[in-house]
Amino acid sequence: MDVDGLRTFEGVTLEGWPTSGVIMCIRNQIFGGGDRYYYVGSYRLRGQTIEIEAHVSHYHGAAYSSLAGGMPDFAVHYHGRVMAGSEMIQGELYRADNPYLNLPLQLVRRAVLPA
Repeated sequence: MDVDGLRTFEGVTLEGWPTSGVIMCIRNQIFGGGDRYYYVGSYRLRGQTIEIEAHVSHYHGAAYSSLAGGMPDFAVHYHGRVMAGSEMIQGELYRADNPYLNLPLQLVRRAVLPA
């Protein structure tokens, strides 16, 4: 199964606001970001399941969100399921230090990597 490519992540924050950003999945590594944070990490595929571990770093604007809690840098994990016959992955993102504070996110492939 190939998940590499440019993906968007889309969801709703704990306060009910839409959230989104981009992630590049390249050979078991991820790179991406949004309007205030960028992400660098890795992923593993196990059958139809994907696990992502990433470090999140603040770079612009206020360093506060319900997930960040005012911290400029923190680690996150994402567990998702690759949806058969689709370019979508459904799952949840959570902070490594607080697995009970989770955010449902879908990852949608928007472009494949050139061969």
